[in-house]
Amino acid sequence: MKIAKKFLLIFLLMGLGLIDIAIYRGHHFFYRSDKTSRDHDKVDLLREAVRYYPLNDRVYYELGKAYFNLGMQELADTGASREFFRKSTEAFHRSLNLNPASQYAHYNLGRTLQYWSLLDPSVPYDPLQEYWKASRLVGENNEIYFEVGKIFLTRWNLLSDQEKDLAFDILRSIMLRRDLNRVRALLNIWEMNVRDYAVMDRILPEDGLLFRVYARFLGEKSMSLEERWKYQVKADVLDYYEAESEYDAGKNAVLYYRMEVAFGHFSNCLALLADLKFHQNLYTEKPIDPKAFLELKKNTYLNLIETGLQSGKTISEIKAFLRGYLQLEDKVSEIKKLGEFLEEQRFISGILEENMRDLDVFLSVLQLYFKENRYRDIIRVGNLFRESYLVIPEGGEEAYVDVLRVIGDAFMKADFVYEAGEFYQKALDADPDNVDLLLRLIRNYERLNNEDKIAEIRAGITAVTTAREMSFRNFTIKKGHSFTKYLLLDGSDVELELLFDQGADKDGPLISVLFNERMVWEGYLNSPRLLLNLETRVGENKFTFISVSRDVSPVRLVHRVQKESG
Repeated sequence: MKIAKKFLLIFLLMGLGLIDIAIYRGHHFFYRSDKTSRDHDKVDLLREAVRYYPLNDRVYYELGKAYFNLGMQELADTGASREFFRKSTEAFHRSLNLNPASQYAHYNLGRTLQYWSLLDPSVPYDPLQEYWKASRLVGENNEIYFEVGKIFLTRWNLLSDQEKDLAFDILRSIMLRRDLNRVRALLNIWEMNVRDYAVMDRILPEDGLLFRVYARFLGEKSMSLEERWKYQVKADVLDYYEAESEYDAGKNAVLYYRMEVAFGHFSNCLALLADLKFHQNLYTEKPIDPKAFLELKKNTYLNLIETGLQSGKTISEIKAFLRGYLQLEDKVSEIKKLGEFLEEQRFISGILEENMRDLDVFLSVLQLYFKENRYRDIIRVGNLFRESYLVIPEGGEEAYVDVLRVIGDAFMKADFVYEAGEFYQKALDADPDNVDLLLRLIRNYERLNNEDKIAEIRAGITAVTTAREMSFRNFTIKKGHSFTKYLLLDGSDVELELLFDQGADKDGPLISVLFNERMVWEGYLNSPRLLLNLETRVGENKFTFISVSRDVSPVRLVHRVQKESG
């Protein structure tokens, strides 16, 4: 009995040894196959590995890949290629029997079946099912997931409705990652194989960045303008909603007296509003109410003033917000509330003269007084200002000119025309090219019926404003690039004429035109001449021209006054 047990133990140990040897030999051939670059040699080594150890899914996986490579190399010989793909399919199936959760085996099996089915339509397996299984087994940021999405989009017209629903989920998830290289790759595949706008409507998630990328793609490919505008408008709307959310977050922070945090939210809100190009100017739908937009912008300015000062900023640091607020607020009662707040918090003095120690503070108080119709108070301090000697600090020249302008405006409101002209002229001496001041002087001399002075100042305006005609030589705006020109104008309505170096072309380039950061025109340039009627503002006006679909060469830019300002 003891002898039998010993023999049994010996046989068991021998069996385990043989298994270890087989496993070792299997691994030996497997690792040798990894070192060879010839697929025929790789197949021989892997088949040896399978003979010694048939339970390693990685061996069958690599064997499937090797057979696939041979099939691709023998595409010219249909019969041989089909046989290699068949063997590849068999190897991948065996690998999956051992490891059903291998996303790589499912993906490569799908790829093999895809090519095999091209050579033999009677293949009894569906490659799309394998691709779908692979996508379910990997994370959304995985390369396989992206490749599967591309394949579904490439074979879109062959998909069933159920498969399309699965594809929508995959493609939408890829888009949500916001990897712009992958997004553009999918858009190119969609354009080549699908070109159905309704499909892209379902694929794209609600994301302003992705909407803009898609709109730009449509323009570059000279596709539907209506679809392009639709998504540009949708992107603007999302930015507007985000601005509202930032504003609400700022108001909530104010409730807990977190003024710096609130200031940050209001700053974000203002930046989002400033970036809106109002593409709805081109589109049939106008989802953003211009009045609501201005109201939000005005309230944002007001909150930036209050939270900025309460978080330690000075009047000089928030003066741009104060200027913006006063330009938009017309209710005297609201402006008085702001003035009372500034006085209570001791940012300004209730005695106007005491504010003269700081030029920025003095200007801010004068602007408040002017909007409150307190012209007599401004005139009183203006007389003191005229008689006093004022040292202008470095960098304070602009504020000094604005102080003189506001005092001049107050004198004009009170019908002291000569005194107003004196302050305007003083301001102009400090800033000779200021178009706004020149226009004020024209209105001043119109009240005095001084035609000679009016003619002289109009000549001055012509001298400092942008030339009516600009020519360009050997100048090309590359596809996807923009050209910006700043025009110094007097606020008159103008007709802008752009001439291009091209003939009549029904399939001309797509171009966009923005004026003062607002979209004013977009279309295909079917003739060498483009005319635009524009409302301008006094001073600097920003004109931006974008070549969307291909290179464009402007030759001349001309602006003609339609309606004189002043």
